[in-house]
Amino acid sequence: MDILAGIRILAISQVILAVGFFLYLPNARQTRIAITCIGFGVISYLALPIVYADFDRVIVETMTLASNLVPVLLVYIVWIVFEDLRAPTRWMRVSGLSYLALCLVDTASQQSGIHLDGCHSPIVLQIAKAIMVLYAAHIIWRGRDTDLVYSRLSLRRLFTYGLAGAVGLVVFVELIFSFDVPPILEYLGVAGIFILAFAINLRAVHFAPNLARPRDPVDVNAPSNPLVAAISAKMEKEHRYRDPELRIAGLSEELGIPEHRLRGAIRSELGFRNFNQFLNQYRVREAAERLLKEPSMPITQIAFEIGFASLSTFNAAFKEAYQCAPSSFRKNEPREPGLD
Repeated sequence: MDILAGIRILAISQVILAVGFFLYLPNARQTRIAITCIGFGVISYLALPIVYADFDRVIVETMTLASNLVPVLLVYIVWIVFEDLRAPTRWMRVSGLSYLALCLVDTASQQSGIHLDGCHSPIVLQIAKAIMVLYAAHIIWRGRDTDLVYSRLSLRRLFTYGLAGAVGLVVFVELIFSFDVPPILEYLGVAGIFILAFAINLRAVHFAPNLARPRDPVDVNAPSNPLVAAISAKMEKEHRYRDPELRIAGLSEELGIPEHRLRGAIRSELGFRNFNQFLNQYRVREAAERLLKEPSMPITQIAFEIGFASLSTFNAAFKEAYQCAPSSFRKNEPREPGLD
C-alpha cells in the first residue's frame, strides 16, 4: 500500500466517524438522510482509486455517481441545517433535478464511451459542480448575522471555508487539469479532506450540536421575564419589525443589552433559531390582518410596508405560516397560522 492510499483510508475513517456522530445526535430525519448520503459520496470519492481495479463495474459506477452527487448533496444539507428545515425553493428543486440528470447522462456516456456532439459531459459536469459548491457557500455565509444558535454559528465558518472549500478545490483542480491531476495536488487534496473531517469531529465533540431540528412552540404574547417583555414591546408597540434593515445588533443596541443576551432570549425564551423568522412572525400576522381589513390594498404594498424587502420573501414566509398564498388567503376563509 502506498502513502496516498494510506492517507485515503485515514480520511475515510474520519468521514465515517463524522457521519456516525451526527447520526447519533437527535437530528431531524432529513438531516440524517442528507448526512448519510453526502458521507457515502465522499467515501466513494476517496475509495474509488483504491478499489477501481478490483470491484465489479456496477459497484464502481454507483460509487462514481455517488461521488459526483456530493456538490448537490452539499447544497441540500447546508440548506436544511442552516435554513432550519425550510422547504427548498422551486429553483433549487429544478436545479437539483437538472444536476442529477446531468450526472446520469455522464454515467451513461462513460459506459458507452459516447459523448454528446459539441459537449464534453465531464467538463460540463465539473462546471455544474463548481456552481453548486459556490451556492452552498453562499447559503452558509448569508445567514451569519441572523443565526441565533451558538453551536451553529461556530460551524458556519468551518463549513464555508472548510467543507465547501475542500469540495470546491477538488472540483476546480479537476476542471483545470482535465482530470489529470498532478500527484502533489492529489496528495494535498486527500490530506485536506482528512484534516477537514478530523476538524469537524473535534468541533462536533466539543459542541455536540443538534444541527437542524423542528422549531420549538412559540408564544410571543406571553413574555416570561422583563427582557422578553421589552423585546415584545419593541415589536408590538413600536412595530420595529416593519424596518427591513433591522438587524439583531441594532435591536440589541436599542434595548441596551449585549447582542449575545438578545440572541439567547429570542432562542431560549421565544423558541426561534433565526432572527428573520422571529421578525417574520410579526410581519405575516400583520399582513393577514391587513389582507382582510384592506381588500383593495395591493399585496405588494402591504409586503413592503410591513418590512419585507421583496415580494418573493413575503410570499414564502406567508405560505409557511398560513399554508396558502396571500392572494388565496384574502379570497378564502381565514385560518390560524401554522407556526409549529
